[in-house]
Amino acid sequence: MAILKFEVDTNEMFKGYEEGGGSIFEDLFKDALTQEVKRFAIESASSKQVKELTDKLKGDVESAVEAKLKALINEDVAFTDKWGKPEFVGSVEDYIKRQIDEKLFKPVDSSGKTVTGCSANAISWIEWSVSKETEAYIRTISNRMSSKFDRFCNNELDSHLEKFKNETLSELIRERLEAVGIK
Repeated sequence: MAILKFEVDTNEMFKGYEEGGGSIFEDLFKDALTQEVKRFAIESASSKQVKELTDKLKGDVESAVEAKLKALINEDVAFTDKWGKPEFVGSVEDYIKRQIDEKLFKPVDSSGKTVTGCSANAISWIEWSVSKETEAYIRTISNRMSSKFDRFCNNELDSHLEKFKNETLSELIRERLEAVGIK
């Protein structure tokens, strides 16, 4: 059930009387009601249809993009140098794997610089990077623990010295003074 609210322009009821006839109220009422029903039907139908169409288009676009990406990854490509000599021929997926392998597993020296040629001390860049990060993390933890240990030792030492000074040393001085006859 729908509630329709509309207005009827009664000024138009008297227009055209001089020319012979003019609009009668029923015609104005029918026109106003027809316009409101059309507007209501278009609004309700369009909102439902737009939502359905949007959902359908969203699904179509997602599946099309996924299909394009799969096709792109499996598509064969050829990369050439500036003179046209092929440097790589294969699928995009193989090219991506090759790039990752070249970057992560390239041989480096102990300072992280790329090693050209053969070297007995060469390790992969990823191994060097992980060991560098690990060493930095261990150094940070070691420094924190060292400073905490130093503070703890200093606090304990100060506490024991204060206790010795207040309790043991005072007692010892008093005993010596009593031994020589001073009270």
